[in-house]
Amino acid sequence: MSDQGQQTYQRAIVGALLGLGVQTLSALVLLAVAFSGDPAAMLPAVWYAFAGIPVWLVLVLLYHQHRLEREEALESERLARQAPESRLFGEAGDALSLSRRRLQKMYGLVLPLTGVLVGAYLMAGGLWRLGEAQASLAPTPNRFTASNARSSAWPSVWAWRSWTSWSGATWPG
Repeated sequence: MSDQGQQTYQRAIVGALLGLGVQTLSALVLLAVAFSGDPAAMLPAVWYAFAGIPVWLVLVLLYHQHRLEREEALESERLARQAPESRLFGEAGDALSLSRRRLQKMYGLVLPLTGVLVGAYLMAGGLWRLGEAQASLAPTPNRFTASNARSSAWPSVWAWRSWTSWSGATWPG
């Protein structure tokens, strides 16, 4: 492999590893903060921080496979120059290119699958947060209605309203 090509892929791998390290460290710090403070407020941030880890991991693997594919291609070219009459390194050599086939499989299967899985993970987190928001907001209109009920026929509602506001319980229904 040429020195410039080797440096390019090495930089890409180092950059992806650095991104993976920063993402993992951020997620772990957020997790520690969540468990030391208010987990309900921090867990969504932890959820989203952990979503980036598979993306960086796939980038590391992808750049590494690119580097292997380039090394294999250059080695094949070098051997073809040494033995030009050999068909092994001509058109049939493309079929023997193991790294190129792995790289094509990564682009065809691993990248889309990772995108779908990370997307499903993030959608699950969003739906979880939406469910929490609906559960916490659901009693609000009922409390509003109960607080505006000024009829003397509703003393049990007033009692329930005062108990729920004192205890933090929610309105049934």
